[in-house]
Amino acid sequence: MSAARKHVIVIGGGVSGLTCAYRLQQRGWNVTVLEAANRVGGFLQSASHPAGFKHEEGPLYFVDGHRLMALIREIGLDSDLVTADLMLPRYVYHRRALHPLPFTLRALLSTRLIGLGSKLRALRDSLRRAGSDGIGESVADFIAWRFGREVLQRIAAPVVASTHAGDVNRLSARFVCPDSLRETRDTASALKGFVRGCHDSGSGGNGERLCSFRKGLHDLPRRLAERLGKENVELGVQLKRIVPAAQNAQGRFLFQLVLSDGERETQADAVVFAAGAFRTAEMVEPFADKLAQELFAVEHPPLTVASVAYNREDVARATEGFGVLVPGDQGVRMLACIWISSIFPERAPEGLVLMRVLLGGATDTDIALAGDDKIIAVLKRDLKSTLGIIIAPEVVAMQRYERALPQYTLGHEHRVRRIEAESAKIPGMFLTGNYLRGFSIGTCVRTAEETAEQVTAYLEKNSTLPRGRSAS
Repeated sequence: MSAARKHVIVIGGGVSGLTCAYRLQQRGWNVTVLEAANRVGGFLQSASHPAGFKHEEGPLYFVDGHRLMALIREIGLDSDLVTADLMLPRYVYHRRALHPLPFTLRALLSTRLIGLGSKLRALRDSLRRAGSDGIGESVADFIAWRFGREVLQRIAAPVVASTHAGDVNRLSARFVCPDSLRETRDTASALKGFVRGCHDSGSGGNGERLCSFRKGLHDLPRRLAERLGKENVELGVQLKRIVPAAQNAQGRFLFQLVLSDGERETQADAVVFAAGAFRTAEMVEPFADKLAQELFAVEHPPLTVASVAYNREDVARATEGFGVLVPGDQGVRMLACIWISSIFPERAPEGLVLMRVLLGGATDTDIALAGDDKIIAVLKRDLKSTLGIIIAPEVVAMQRYERALPQYTLGHEHRVRRIEAESAKIPGMFLTGNYLRGFSIGTCVRTAEETAEQVTAYLEKNSTLPRGRSAS
């Protein structure tokens, strides 16, 4: 590295770190991505099964928000898109039957999910002109105020469990409930907006499609890494120690990083931590203990994601649509069963169906940590109850996450402000990731791009050195 070329190290090779690094490289900075795993992508990993199934180990799809789609077009992945309607029919398992989620006033008035009182409330329009804005409120409090307890328990809570693996009594309405809920007077439209917002909360977009790529979501981080260049993305590298150093004689605020591969050291003018909250906390704790405490406080409940397959004729109930969501009081432990081969038909061979079952989350941590035999027994029982399937499933894949999705619990907005204030105390250090403002892929891309802009502003303001390869 030329002494005059400013160097940024990005720690973490998930979509957040790669997007941030890609934007920084476009601005002319020398960028190195350090990833501890042997492949990029973080949770975005796609796999193929010998029987012909394609499945995702992490997220199943993204929503086509403007900023994310612009990036996809820029890196040449738009021709590989596969899409489905974001508002595919969703069903709620209630009293041993599947009920469609009501997205029209007519459907709301005819559904058996809620009683007459809740329907009358919808008719007279439940939006109050003066009232809650969601600040300091839980999702449960806000939805109950806006729609009533039945809508909370039988619609909102299972939607949140299936998208956030969270507890509506503890999650912040400010982060989970879209602003549209406070604006529309049509209850059915508001519920539709709530479902849309839960799938892509925080991205700032209003997409209408569920999207993936022909080969799977891993194509996004893979293509970003290719654009960065192999020489700029180091895999299998653990950060052993990081030392923020004082400014040197040339006015450069340098970080010293000790890496595990041969104890080598490297320096950087700026460091972007793009790992998860817990891992970032471990790395910064030796020199920023208050920041580490805030990061450790971000909750990540355990989650088990099981991809299961059946012959189509063995599934008693039709699986056309998005899937089935389950309220917590129906005697079924799964949070949701998503019909993958209905959303993206090419994910399963002809005559077979592929489903994804979510177990655990904030409201049922024990099952997520159970052994395989227990998990499979629960899968068989729950799929018999909800879909009438009497045979045991073929488990295509099973991922267990001890720390899954970050939870935006009450007061999260204050925690983010404290995190930003503590990180600002160390010039040249920046954070990006799904624990800040949203974990959808679109939100991660937006946050990473904003971080790249902040890094650029810092380097331009605090150093007179050119960003190019420097002349002698």
